[in-house]
Amino acid sequence: MGHRIASRCLNARGTGGKTAPTLQPVPGLTPATMQALGNVLPLLICGEESATLVFDDLAARLQGQLCESHLDALRSITQDENRHADMLEAWRTRLPAAQDRRTAYRTARFLRVLKVPDPARQLARLCAVDEAVATVLAALLRRSSVVAGCTELADTLRQIQQDESRHIRITRHSVQALGLSREHTDWEQARVLHGFIGLLVPMQADLANLSAPLGPLVRRWNLWQTRALAAGSLAQLQSLQVPAETPMPELVAA
Repeated sequence: MGHRIASRCLNARGTGGKTAPTLQPVPGLTPATMQALGNVLPLLICGEESATLVFDDLAARLQGQLCESHLDALRSITQDENRHADMLEAWRTRLPAAQDRRTAYRTARFLRVLKVPDPARQLARLCAVDEAVATVLAALLRRSSVVAGCTELADTLRQIQQDESRHIRITRHSVQALGLSREHTDWEQARVLHGFIGLLVPMQADLANLSAPLGPLVRRWNLWQTRALAAGSLAQLQSLQVPAETPMPELVAA
């Protein structure tokens, strides 16, 4: 599955050496905010597309371990993520191309970490990604944010946000049904969120332009880390101890 994730993430839109197409103005967005969105959206698109592969794989692996209603719910996530990727891709064609082409490579490398042998651990990691995406979307959709001034885009992101909230409920229930303990769930989610924040660090200026700071994600990571530490996972979490002023690195190992 890893090579399929990489191929999707690396298939980012580019000019192919040709002159970039002339973009039409988008009501409610300035050229600067359009570029900021063009830099950030590829990360979300890659995550949505890759999630379709992961959930398809999980539904097949969990036959006989979860009841059919749980499996149907996981399959419905695949359908949602495909639709989300299409919605975001439609927006990406209206925005400037991402300035940092390494985003797709970093994202593909990070998403390969989601594949682990234990399906309960994998679901916990996927839930962390969904919660991270939902947190970013919530920041983008604040009343004071740039996106709030663009009704068309806000409607798209709000629909995705609502679906992601449902995905979080589904994956949480599935993790519990598979018997993963709370402390192990916190550990898996802290690891994944640490890596997700690492992907966003190079985009801090873009997120600031969009009024979507990293603070809420860092606070969530601290919460999961603290709960895991309280459960006695100190040895595992020591590798994630990062000085406050140090940009958080990408997670590259399972």
